[in-house]
Amino acid sequence: MNNNNKTIIQIGSHVGNTINDPIFNIVDDNTTLILVEPIPFLFEQLKNNYKEKFGNNQNIFFINKAVSNFIGEIEMTFPSEKNDFSKLPFWASQLASIDPYHALIHNETLIVEKINVKTTTINEIVKEYSITQIDLLHTDTEGHDFTILMNYNFEIKPKKIMFEHRHMDGFCNVGEKYIELSNRLLSLGYKKIDQDIENTTFQLIDKMDLTHRIKFIKESNLEDLEKLIKKLGSNTEISSEQPKMDLTRIKFIKESNLEDLKNHTYLEKLIIKLGFNTEILREQPKIVKDNGGGLLIWQYPNQFSKYLCLLSEQKISSYIEIGCRWGGTFVLTNEYLKIFNNVNKSVAVDIIDSPVLNYCTLNNKTQFMKINSRSQEFKNYMNNNYFDLIFIDGDHSYNGVKNDYEISKNSGKIFVFHDIVNSVCPGVVNFWNELKNNEKDTYNFFEFIEQYEDVWNNTHQKFLGIGVAIKK
Repeated sequence: MNNNNKTIIQIGSHVGNTINDPIFNIVDDNTTLILVEPIPFLFEQLKNNYKEKFGNNQNIFFINKAVSNFIGEIEMTFPSEKNDFSKLPFWASQLASIDPYHALIHNETLIVEKINVKTTTINEIVKEYSITQIDLLHTDTEGHDFTILMNYNFEIKPKKIMFEHRHMDGFCNVGEKYIELSNRLLSLGYKKIDQDIENTTFQLIDKMDLTHRIKFIKESNLEDLEKLIKKLGSNTEISSEQPKMDLTRIKFIKESNLEDLKNHTYLEKLIIKLGFNTEILREQPKIVKDNGGGLLIWQYPNQFSKYLCLLSEQKISSYIEIGCRWGGTFVLTNEYLKIFNNVNKSVAVDIIDSPVLNYCTLNNKTQFMKINSRSQEFKNYMNNNYFDLIFIDGDHSYNGVKNDYEISKNSGKIFVFHDIVNSVCPGVVNFWNELKNNEKDTYNFFEFIEQYEDVWNNTHQKFLGIGVAIKK
């Protein structure tokens, strides 16, 4: 293989020319490209699409196998060619997985088939193609990325690694596997340079840069410590990597007039001032992207403002949020509730560390719990506690949201579900619709599902959505 070329390995190539493929449009004549796709009909489309654009390029290699941690065969379930994909979301054909339920969790109307495919490993690909450099290793395997990458020996270290993390710990769930893989990459000399809702990218620290940093350490004394830390930068464990929350913006809530806080138009503007999650997601409207930082809220202002107005009419003295992420929604909700009620207990829950811990430390009636909501310990906790308001935004699979509701339904009065119309969270959508149909005599239901025109024009999909169920 010509090692003067840029070398890219893509695992889970699908058909190549899709709007979310990061490789197809960066390939040039100096690129050696290895494309791996296990599903036969997609593999044929992949070859045709690359041939149409690049002709018979001798530097592009196609492998019709699955990648795993062993050489043999594996069963995969995939959306059948019998589906009319023109009437489905663009990602509907991208759901081939070793998980037999993965595609149907996304869309239960899909026609799926099973197939036994041959497997290989990254180590075997590197050996077979005599690879001596990898500029980019990209994996997109619907939850199998952890197994694939943890099996790689890293004798040849890719300069960049981009992997799909969205389903690494289960459908729409990121947790312990993500942390373990990330920490391994950090220990191998990588740093995280990008993360969005689907993918994480790590980059190998340049040897010259590393040599310079080591030399700087040797030449420094203790008095240079502060300067040293700034110059070295950070490469700590992933579990400690969190965005910074600006708690000073809470003053905008406290300084607001009581009547204004009951007005959804005022609240919508206030939420924008408070600041949003800075992860760049395709479902973000421009108003969110332009106002990143602050409290790191991940909500649509036009939905959440009306939801808060509903809460202002309720008697709420205790609150728990299952799946708080960075904590922006929790902080905003708790501060808002305190304006109208004597809130004596608020709990934020997540499986990963969160900057909301800083907020909880400063407020003696708040608590952060790093715990899996599926654990027996958390079930026991919910059995022994009662909350007027329970916000469910954790595991977004059908079984995940069902679990969080089932362990909470006897411990609360108001139940809130996030992502009830979200096109990428069909498990939540399905559970919410079932709850409305099956529990009409138990709850009064409210929905806040307004969308943003710019997002719809770009994606033709709906996102987020807040559903409220209040016991009668």
